[in-house]
Amino acid sequence: SLALSGRRGAALTQYETCRDILSDELGVEPGGDTTKLYEQIRDGSFSRGAEKRWGRGGVAGSPGPLSGIPAAEPPSFLDEDVTLDVDPPVFVARERELAQLDRFLDGALAGRGRVVFVTGEAGGGKTALMEAFVRRAQDLHADLVAASGSCSAYTGMGDPYSPFRQILGLLTGDVEARWAAGVITAEHARRLWRMLPLTVHALAEHGPDLVDTFVLRQPLLRRATLYETAAGRAGAPDSAPGWERWLDRLRDVVGHRPIGGGLLGTQQVAIFAQYARVVQGLALHAPLVLVLDDLQWADAGSINLLFNLGRQLAGSRVLILGAYRPEEVALGRAGERHPLDPVVNEFRRLFGDICVDLGQAEKRDFVKAFLDSEPNRLGPSFREMLYRQTDGLPLFTIELLRGLQERGDLAQDAEGCWVEGATLDWERLPARVEAVFAERMGRLPTPLQAVLRVASVEGEVFTSEV
Repeated sequence: SLALSGRRGAALTQYETCRDILSDELGVEPGGDTTKLYEQIRDGSFSRGAEKRWGRGGVAGSPGPLSGIPAAEPPSFLDEDVTLDVDPPVFVARERELAQLDRFLDGALAGRGRVVFVTGEAGGGKTALMEAFVRRAQDLHADLVAASGSCSAYTGMGDPYSPFRQILGLLTGDVEARWAAGVITAEHARRLWRMLPLTVHALAEHGPDLVDTFVLRQPLLRRATLYETAAGRAGAPDSAPGWERWLDRLRDVVGHRPIGGGLLGTQQVAIFAQYARVVQGLALHAPLVLVLDDLQWADAGSINLLFNLGRQLAGSRVLILGAYRPEEVALGRAGERHPLDPVVNEFRRLFGDICVDLGQAEKRDFVKAFLDSEPNRLGPSFREMLYRQTDGLPLFTIELLRGLQERGDLAQDAEGCWVEGATLDWERLPARVEAVFAERMGRLPTPLQAVLRVASVEGEVFTSEV
């Protein structure tokens, strides 16, 4: 109903909220119908006829506070006085990894573009590290633009080029939903919005077949027209090449392409070449950080595009960050080698040391630093037990502490310091931690699940006979 009433931003925000709740509480993704509806709204193809397919399966809720931006007005994040950004989460004990990423970024800023991978197990803090790195990098470099896309465990190989479509969507101004959901800051959204004329120009000149393949024409035209209207009030920005012609050029390219064009009538290698030229063209105007999360679930097309794009970054101010779980890649796919594995090896051959391995991080340091991010009187015995329970994994540590606080096993004293309660229940696992365990165990063959049940009773130390 929000989308039908013209409140597209509110509808997209509601989906993001629904997805986060399902992930946090149940460890699952939204259903296929819900995801399809979201994609229709996001891509501008949702209409009143789609309402019948939705039925009563929607999730009730109130629209976000930043929803319902009128189509005729510029997005609210353009207001330099906007102060509705949320505070970033606590981020500690990753100085070494941030320093590694800083060195890679320095090389990219000097024209030595490359692909870098952040690796670690589920709950290891890969996404948090990349988000913290992007925030810090944009604080230090006023012209840096970052765009991200993630792969989904639910759609996975059935959603071709999903992370790259998300990235190109952001670079063409489709940022309202992420900003309204608090995923990116207003300043981050402004930088992406200001890339719109540059990206349109690059698409028209170098990537016409990407229209309807990676970015849909009608939503793109609406955003471009909105940008021109808003900029006409404020005066054309100096960064827009051929300001008086860029929108006309887009209309010309779109108008002469058949509906459903793009990949259907174009060889994959040509699509890859066009995407690379668009990225290279944008990097002439602003350095780029492109983030690809959860690559262990990427479709083969996205991995091939990553490979082709990564080989053409020499001389470009582009840093591509890809995150994946090594244990998932090691399992292979459909009984064969995972397609990401040879790509990572080839990039290592080209660029050398390109991996930031969170598995090598000192986990005790994280536990200590995270505990001490708030005043507390938690002694060595508590800290040791917390480490033993979580093995220092950030997700497990954070969620277990949150659970202890919510149950009252940890409480604040008169001075506001966290202290142990009368009893501590270490046995109850938070929902997000249970979800990680359940997903991992659910992929094991039945005989191994039986072995695991025995092992869970015996513990970590057992006799050779067992």
